[in-house]
Amino acid sequence: MEKYYKTESANICYKVHQQQKKKAIVFIHGFGITKEMWDKQLDDLKAYKVITVDVPHHGKSTSQKPLNLIHVCKEIVGILDQEGIEKTVIAGLSMGNYIAQEFVRLYPERTQGIFLADGSPIYMRYSKWETLSLKRSQPLFKLYTWERLKKAMARQSSVVNEVQSELIKMFDTQTKDSFIRSWSAIANALHEEDVNIISPMCYVYGEQDRTGTIQLHVKDWQVCYPKCEVHMIPNAGHVSNMDNPKVFNQILVDFLQKIYV
Repeated sequence: MEKYYKTESANICYKVHQQQKKKAIVFIHGFGITKEMWDKQLDDLKAYKVITVDVPHHGKSTSQKPLNLIHVCKEIVGILDQEGIEKTVIAGLSMGNYIAQEFVRLYPERTQGIFLADGSPIYMRYSKWETLSLKRSQPLFKLYTWERLKKAMARQSSVVNEVQSELIKMFDTQTKDSFIRSWSAIANALHEEDVNIISPMCYVYGEQDRTGTIQLHVKDWQVCYPKCEVHMIPNAGHVSNMDNPKVFNQILVDFLQKIYV
């Protein structure tokens, strides 16, 4: 069921699947795409109340303010309150991975567990060249036409031709200007913090993910979060949930069964 959560400045679209279930999981998509990226997970999650959210400036969600990851966390809390959910597992991929980490830092009392995919730890210390590269990536997007940029992003994100086509369709819900403006939230997302996350945590990554320095920092997940499970998804790129949903879903279901006993 598609619903909306409204604030003074935003109108957030989300879908609730298995409304009657009590055990909840909220999914946050990657940058530039939409909540439909999680469609291949739904059939294996019939035992759970699944909420998929369009982040502001993505899909059907709108906002009068620039994209802000902290504001997204507040809006997720608003959705939980609107749905009468006290605690949830929060799952995110790429940009959603950053948002999920911010959520558990800000709202540990609302977090049952955290499932992360294809991203990097947001609170660790990064080298200057990495942070500068991320900040300087925004102007480079302007050198591409929108058609070329969409195709380049799709090829960078997936190793499966059909999935690349699905990604391009999701990118089409944006404009080039909106895409570039919103990227500043990602370019400035990393910040060093001393964070102690006690919620159960699992991180997965695509074997063939070549996005940024994600592969370089796989080892850092258990440095930053010693109790974090880490799993590699074979035959998958940056959108590992779409490239290899069978393996992704099995790891996710196993994780949920440990939390919701």
